[in-house]
Amino acid sequence: GCLRRQPAPLPREPGTSGPGMLLARLRAPRLALAAQRRWASFTVSTPHLSDSVPLADGVLGTVEEIRVAPGDTIAENDVVLVVDTFKAALEVRSQAAGTVVKLLVAVGDEIREMEPVVECEE
Repeated sequence: GCLRRQPAPLPREPGTSGPGMLLARLRAPRLALAAQRRWASFTVSTPHLSDSVPLADGVLGTVEEIRVAPGDTIAENDVVLVVDTFKAALEVRSQAAGTVVKLLVAVGDEIREMEPVVECEE
């Protein structure tokens, strides 16, 4: 038979392989993302109800009540406003904790699904 010769391994820098380096590479993006989040801003938007729920001209409903004001501190899952959907009251909740910077809607405004309603900073 014919013996197949294996190519010589490429030289590696010390500390660039092994399980410890793999964990460091996996953690690095998460650490960078966490650092960005500390100073990031986010927008609270109305939810997408369902593809099977028909909306007249895409309108979700009317803003019935706003429960936050600029400068307020909110926690994750806090109710920021209530929308009258013509069938029920829908509470719009914050997906993260932060400080309210700006209201993008007013009481009585018609709003659509996935529409930004509040700007916040983390």
